[in-house]
Amino acid sequence: MRFLIVSVCFMALLCKMASPAVAQDALVHYVSAEKLRESKRILEAIDEYNEAIKLDPNNFKFHFQKAMCHLMIKQEEHALRAFTEVLRLEKGNIETHKRMAWLYQRKEQFEKAIYHFDQFYQHSDNTDDRVMSKITIIKILYKTGKFDQAEKHIQDALSIKPHDIVALYYAGKYYNSHGQYQKSKEYITKALDIIKSESIPTTAPYYYELCYAYYHLQEYDTLNNVLPKANHGPYKKEVVKLTSDYKYTIAKCYYEIYEFQKARDLLNEAILQDNTNTKVFDLQVKIAEATADKSTLIAHSKGLLETETDPIRRGRALNEIAQLYLSQQNFDASIQAASECLEINKGDYVVQYIKAIALHKKGMEQEAMDELIKLLKFNGLDISSKAKYNFTLGMISMGMGDQVTAKRAFTSAKLDNNYRFAAIDMMESMIQDQQ
Repeated sequence: MRFLIVSVCFMALLCKMASPAVAQDALVHYVSAEKLRESKRILEAIDEYNEAIKLDPNNFKFHFQKAMCHLMIKQEEHALRAFTEVLRLEKGNIETHKRMAWLYQRKEQFEKAIYHFDQFYQHSDNTDDRVMSKITIIKILYKTGKFDQAEKHIQDALSIKPHDIVALYYAGKYYNSHGQYQKSKEYITKALDIIKSESIPTTAPYYYELCYAYYHLQEYDTLNNVLPKANHGPYKKEVVKLTSDYKYTIAKCYYEIYEFQKARDLLNEAILQDNTNTKVFDLQVKIAEATADKSTLIAHSKGLLETETDPIRRGRALNEIAQLYLSQQNFDASIQAASECLEINKGDYVVQYIKAIALHKKGMEQEAMDELIKLLKFNGLDISSKAKYNFTLGMISMGMGDQVTAKRAFTSAKLDNNYRFAAIDMMESMIQDQQ
C-alpha cells in the first residue's frame, strides 16, 4: 500500500513537471500560426492553431484566433464552433459575444443574435458599445415583428445614455404602438430638443412619431402646425392619414356604398380636427338628405308606376324606388323593386348594385357577393364604378372571413384614386387582424 501511494505521487509530480513543456510546445504552434495568419496563409495557420489546441485545449486565445481565421476565409460555421469553445472557457469574453452576435444577425438567426448582443451588453464596460448592443436588439425586434419585447432594451439603453437620440426615437415609437401617447410625446420631444438643427430627412421620422402622438391625443392645433415637418420621403403616405381630408375621402367612399353611419363617424372626427373643411359639411348635408324620410316620394313614385306602361319609364321609376327604399332601410322592398327593374332592363348595373347592397344589409351575404361578382363581369364599366363594386365586395367578403376574395377586391379597388385610401385602409386592417 505504501509503495502504491509513493508511485501515484511520483506520477503526479511527473505530470506537473511535464505541463510547462507541453504548454511551451503549444505556444510554439501558436506563434507559428500567428505568423502564418499575418502572411495571409490562413489554412496553414488554422492547422497550426489546431496543433496548439491539441496540446493546450483550455487556452481560449487559441480558439479565438482560429475562429478569426475561419472568418477571414468566410467559413462562418467553423468560426461559430470555435467561438463557442471560447465561451465554454471564458463565458464573459466580450469580443466573442460581439462577433457571434453579428454573425448570427447576418445569418438571420435572430434569437441567437439577440442573446449574444445582450451578453455583450452585460459584460462590456464601454458605454457606447453597451448602448449599441441594445439599439441593435431593438432594431432586430422591430424588424422581426417582435417589437412588443423591446421596452426593457429601450430602457436599458436610456439608463446608460439618457440622451441617445436613437433610443429616444424607439421609445417614442414603442409607446405610440402601445397607446401611451403622452409618454411617446415626451420622449420624442426630448430627442428633437437635441437634434432640432438637423436636416429634414433626419428629423422627419421623429416628427412623424410626434404627429402620431398629437393625433391620438387630439391635440389637433399643434398637430396641424407640425405635420409639414414630417411630410418627407416614406412618411408622406403616413402623414396623409393624420389629416381631416383623409377621413373625408374615406367617409365619401362609405357614403357611396350606403354605409351612412361609418361615414358620419369619420366626418365627426374630421370636424374635430379641422372645422373649416367645407367638403366635410357638404357631405354631412348629403347624408342627412339621403337618410331623411322619403315616404312621400316613395308613395308618389309608386302611384306613377301603377299607371305607367312604357318599359323605359317603368324601369326608371323602379330604379328610383329601389334606391329610396334602400336609404330608408326597407331592404325587402328595395330588393323587390330592384328585381322588377332588372326583369325590364337586365343591363341596368346601377340597380343591380342597389340589389346587392340591399341583400348585404339584410344579411344575405353570399347572395350579395354573387350579385357583385356578376356585376363586375359587365362590359363597359367605368373605372370608378369598378372600384366602388370591388370595394363593396371586399367589405362583404372580409366580413365573411373570405380573406382571399377580400384582398383581391381591395387590390382592384385601390387602382382608382377615389377608393385608393379606403381600400388600403381595409387591407391594413386585415393584416392587423391576422397578427
